[in-house]
Amino acid sequence: MANDFSAAINEIMPLVADGDKSKPFIISRDSAYGDWQVCYPHPAKNAKIIFDCQKAHDPFAVMFTGSDFSKGSGFPYVYDAVLCNRLRVEYFATNFSYEDEERLPAFLSFFAENTGNFSHTVTAYLTTLERPLAALAEMCPFDMTTNHEGWNYNEVLAADAIELIENAVRDHLHINVDNPEPERQALGEYKELNRISVNQSDMILSENPDAEYRYMVIENRYTPYYNNLGNNNIFTGHTNDYLEAIDEFSERVQYNIRCFKSSWEAFAERDEEQDKQKSSPAKKHTLQEKLDNAKQKAAMNDAAKNNNRGDKPKTHDGRE
Repeated sequence: MANDFSAAINEIMPLVADGDKSKPFIISRDSAYGDWQVCYPHPAKNAKIIFDCQKAHDPFAVMFTGSDFSKGSGFPYVYDAVLCNRLRVEYFATNFSYEDEERLPAFLSFFAENTGNFSHTVTAYLTTLERPLAALAEMCPFDMTTNHEGWNYNEVLAADAIELIENAVRDHLHINVDNPEPERQALGEYKELNRISVNQSDMILSENPDAEYRYMVIENRYTPYYNNLGNNNIFTGHTNDYLEAIDEFSERVQYNIRCFKSSWEAFAERDEEQDKQKSSPAKKHTLQEKLDNAKQKAAMNDAAKNNNRGDKPKTHDGRE
């Protein structure tokens, strides 16, 4: 039995490396003690029955095979993927309020795409909770839904939502930001292959042929929050798969480009609207419009006077 979530992920890493679809495994949490365990159904044909039994004790248990992950997937990727799947199961297995049912799908998309942007403090804390999705929704009351084409959630709010959750977890754990946790990973002996800076972030792809994991992807963010925190590193991932490293590096670059463009477009739209309001002259009525308005007012006044006297309206030839 694995004691914590990290131990459970370490236990399944050999199966992930094998990529064998014939060996299912179930990851569940003991609600009474908070311990994590990995169960290996045997024979495999009984996996569904055993899985249903496990879910009777942990309704958010998840089942995988090594083939559910890319061969060569590193520990951080598997850790985040299993955690996100548990949150999805919680969403479908829980009767949330109507308001939460409306906003949680977008919130789930936000968390799935940004899991690597959270500190290990946050993700480790979530693994200790009975209902991590409900806790996240309480920590971040933002409505992440959006009508923006091509977006699964409001990407403009992502950075603020991450900061809000980071602060909430640190407050709960009584962590002083003036004495931050050590940096998760430094470049060390890795050789930098590529670096792209955008949206106040540096994305770095590096390589060390002699390391356990040959490729490393890092994102350092330099917003005021992270500068004050004293730890600008928000993501470090390792893998032996070069294509996976390139894909992760490219995704982080594209994400920051989208955030920057969205912020810029929002500011541009606001400035354009303000310029229109300033430059739009007050509408001037033509002489004919003024005459027509005067005639209408006069006719209304005459009708009001006749009604007050009790007179019958007259025809055009003066007859009553």
